[in-house]
Amino acid sequence: AARKRLLDDQFYVPFRDVTAFGMRNLQRDDRLPMIYSQICGQALFLLHANGGRLRRPFIDTLLSIYSNKADATMLAKQSGNTYEQMDDAYRSFMQTTIPDK
Repeated sequence: AARKRLLDDQFYVPFRDVTAFGMRNLQRDDRLPMIYSQICGQALFLLHANGGRLRRPFIDTLLSIYSNKADATMLAKQSGNTYEQMDDAYRSFMQTTIPDK
């Protein structure tokens, strides 16, 4: 679904915006189903792209979120990438990764 949203529907909410949502704002957004499928794709990307290089920063960020210690810049800081670099890498990942059939 994330691939379809990005490539076919041209729907994408940048990492910078996704990381700043907060639970209430996300749940109130009219685009929630589309954003949710995108977030699933971003999680797949963060866990597996580039041999899992972003896995640890992603997990550390999730732990901080659930501990109520994260801020919107944490994933970028932890990964050593800008959100714009992560957006570009995500697009490339989604274009080149072959879905399981």
